[in-house]
Amino acid sequence: MSTYAFIELPVPLNEWCGQSDALFPVDSTHVAEIQAADPPEPERILFELEAYLEEYPGKAARFAETGGELAFRTAVEQFTNGLKEASLQFYELSLRLRPTHLLARINYAIALHALAYRDEALKAYEAAMTLTTPQENLRLWILAAQIHALRNDDQAVIALLEPLAGKLFPDDPQFWDLLGDAREHLGKPTSIQQSSPQPKQTAGNQLACPKCGLSIKADDRFCQNCGQSVSQPPAKFCPDCGAPRKPGAKFCGGCGKQV
Repeated sequence: MSTYAFIELPVPLNEWCGQSDALFPVDSTHVAEIQAADPPEPERILFELEAYLEEYPGKAARFAETGGELAFRTAVEQFTNGLKEASLQFYELSLRLRPTHLLARINYAIALHALAYRDEALKAYEAAMTLTTPQENLRLWILAAQIHALRNDDQAVIALLEPLAGKLFPDDPQFWDLLGDAREHLGKPTSIQQSSPQPKQTAGNQLACPKCGLSIKADDRFCQNCGQSVSQPPAKFCPDCGAPRKPGAKFCGGCGKQV
């Protein structure tokens, strides 16, 4: 077994991990080389930490925050600098130390997706979804649906997105494009019936809440009296025939009406 020394991180790495006096294990034969590096090399320090944890796995909790944050920051920097493949090892170390760190989970999934590791990316998105909600991070659901669409798995796209259509009324065009395309491929109507009742037109062309009848404004998303959702889905589909609208199109390709 190796003999380890514990060293303080140099600036700015100690700031990265959020603890100026954090101590990291380094093989005693490598200390001088690592401390002499200019600029500091977080990758080397993290390789030393990985080696240490291979020998002493029970010590992982000690480095959960400091090591997890240093690994996360290093992964982000590598990915940003175009070293996408290299970033994966540091995302994985970060998640080994902090399995419930949402941002690390999301970024890891995106890195896998960017590298076209679709099976791994989908699993990573699903793991991230368990830590959040579509209301907070709808983009996760959209990115996962992208992978299903690339696999021509239209049923999976619909299963993932359709339950959200009538609840959230997302304003992301890609959401509706993915869902509309999947439904079209399966021969289903491309217009989505919303689960929430839609506003009613009253005398004088005013809108009324479908639940309590109180007047509402055209741009209201919820009734101010009873809280009923009254939002409309974004106009990515023809309001007359329900056909998907292509970006920039002035007329519907399904029925020919001006949109």
